[in-house]
Amino acid sequence: MGERLRAHLRARSRFVIQVREASESSRSSGVILADRLTESHTVGFEQLSEKGVDIHENQSITRTDFHEFTDEYDLVVDATGQPSLSSKALGTTNEYSGYMVALNSDVEGDFTELYPNSRIILENYTGYSWAFPKTSQRANVGIGWTVSDRPNDYMKALREACERNGWPVPSQERTNVAIIPEGPSLDPDRTHLPEHSVVRVGDAAGIANRLTGKGISQAVESGFLAAELANRSQLHNYPDRLYQRMKTEYIFATVVRYFLETNRRGGTDFHWSWS
Repeated sequence: MGERLRAHLRARSRFVIQVREASESSRSSGVILADRLTESHTVGFEQLSEKGVDIHENQSITRTDFHEFTDEYDLVVDATGQPSLSSKALGTTNEYSGYMVALNSDVEGDFTELYPNSRIILENYTGYSWAFPKTSQRANVGIGWTVSDRPNDYMKALREACERNGWPVPSQERTNVAIIPEGPSLDPDRTHLPEHSVVRVGDAAGIANRLTGKGISQAVESGFLAAELANRSQLHNYPDRLYQRMKTEYIFATVVRYFLETNRRGGTDFHWSWS
């Protein structure tokens, strides 16, 4: 598109990108809702800014805003996690079924032996602890559990995992708590709400891996798919296309998780690590 775009970045926890086409129509072309700003978003917004996108920070997204967006825009992309902002605004948060809990934080330390690889450690529960180096001196470390396996003291579990694996221990103030879907945790047909001009991507679509909690690749893939289909005016195919792309991973994760949980109940301990 050669027309000028306009973007709004809102709040610490959510931001909005508004896309406006140069036309006489009062209805704008699209809006993207997302749940947090990361370093990669910052880089992306810098690139958008160079192309004429206006970015406005520190403004919240309310349910009233959501309804205004659905009235004003042809497309609202909901990437606000589980439960999604659209489900909260529509009063349908109970449409999501399962979830996991995770803690993570960026820490500074010596990750030269690991960088640029990552480390994931499965330690006798469904979920895992991890270290994802961003540089040789900085990494995102975290730990996650299914609801049935979560401990009483989240921070203690994170601290012990870091100490056990030789990673820097983050402070509680710098630690984030997140809800992760047990994909598929949302009826595939609910990933696209044409009556509200909404398409859900990433965790908002309930597509994270139910074995590991991994959701980054799914977020990227669903986002690209939504953009591709929107460009072709084929968003009605999004639910089925997304499900078919994720189906193999859903089946594999479900089978392996069942195997792990069944063997653990039988007394078998698992301590796996891969980089």
